[in-house]
Amino acid sequence: MKNVWMAVVLLLPLASWAAKPNPADYTVKVHVQNSRIEWFCGQVEQNGNFCDWRQRLVVLIQGKKMELAGPTTSSRLHMMPGQPLILRTGDYMAKIREEVSDNAYQYAMSYEFLFPDGTTRTYIVMGESE
Repeated sequence: MKNVWMAVVLLLPLASWAAKPNPADYTVKVHVQNSRIEWFCGQVEQNGNFCDWRQRLVVLIQGKKMELAGPTTSSRLHMMPGQPLILRTGDYMAKIREEVSDNAYQYAMSYEFLFPDGTTRTYIVMGESE
């Protein structure tokens, strides 16, 4: 039992180190031009319908205008408890989290944003325009 506790104590700092994102991995510059919250309803197989707040962003990434969707965070303000927070417009660093492309004319992609406080949030590409 003593060896198990010793292993936990020794590995705990390693686990917390591994959980922190490396800013050097976030090399994609994202300029958020528009940010809004919308009420989104969908359907999950066999679990019925669900509704939740979603963050919608209009961004510029490498010269392409894209629309991204992702989760929101809730406000801790006393005047509006539970109010979703809107991401401020401006520049953020991101990395490609997932990219799928079976051919040259369509794809699916998501970006993971790194925020100044070290937290991350994933947004999926919902649209692209020129």
